[in-house]
Amino acid sequence: MLLRLVIVGIGLLFLQNDLSGQYRRVFHKTYEVSDSVDMISFDLAGDIVYETWSGNVIMTETAVELMDASPSIFDHFEKIGRYDILVVTSDTVEVANNPTDSLLYEEAVAMYDSSQVQQPKMELELFSKDKIRESIQLRRNVDGNIVERTVQEWVQVRVFIPEDFESQNEQKTQWLRKEPEPEDIPNQKSALPKQEESNSN
Repeated sequence: MLLRLVIVGIGLLFLQNDLSGQYRRVFHKTYEVSDSVDMISFDLAGDIVYETWSGNVIMTETAVELMDASPSIFDHFEKIGRYDILVVTSDTVEVANNPTDSLLYEEAVAMYDSSQVQQPKMELELFSKDKIRESIQLRRNVDGNIVERTVQEWVQVRVFIPEDFESQNEQKTQWLRKEPEPEDIPNQKSALPKQEESNSN
């Protein structure tokens, strides 16, 4: 309730000082995918579009539209991270590629049974910081009457994933690294030099 009251108060201040209208912004972020990452998963809010590309990093393009709002409102929600995408791997926690914490990956490797054939795999997860975005409620004074309204918000996230990963479900929320194609082995028979036919005469 306190958060909502703060948002309403800020909205009132914005509407008093800024002209309202339709505003659109696009944010781009890239996230490194190391060779040790075998799985990528997503838990993103909004309208999500997944695509593969030839790059070796994940790139997100977040488009946001606010109807009947103001630049100050946009600035406020961008500042508090309403549209941020966080990244978690087995060994780091990142926001837009900035490490902020370390997990116990080294301990997991130390406990690994080396007698097994497979090596430990790492998973990378991208998720929205604000998964359930509360509607933006604003108030303004119209002829002495307080009028409350809801700002219409539209968010679309396009996710570009390295093409050496493939989707594992219909929702495209889990991706696995493709198995490497076997190297071509030359035909030994064809590689041998052709023997000259002996002349019996």
